[in-house]
Amino acid sequence: MSKIILTVNYEVIPEKREEFLETMKIMKEKILAMNICSYSLYEQMGRKNKFSEIFIFNSNEDYDKFDEREDELEELVDKVNSEFVKEGRINSTQIIEVL
Repeated sequence: MSKIILTVNYEVIPEKREEFLETMKIMKEKILAMNICSYSLYEQMGRKNKFSEIFIFNSNEDYDKFDEREDELEELVDKVNSEFVKEGRINSTQIIEVL
């Protein structure tokens, strides 16, 4: 089974940083409770408010299960995208382990 890494990159509105981080704490708990991936939130060094979410799934099946997330988690994702992300610009990448 090949691992899959999903990265989601965006910039947060500076005035909403603290509320964003509080929301992300809740989101992280819900993601980890799904027990299908490891998850971390990173901030770019030297680039305040530029964040990357890193999901590491152990299999394609686990990655597919992420689309079946509960409504409450989906609402948090929507909140982050609509209220905190600067200019709505989100970049994501999915990569699969080959060796």
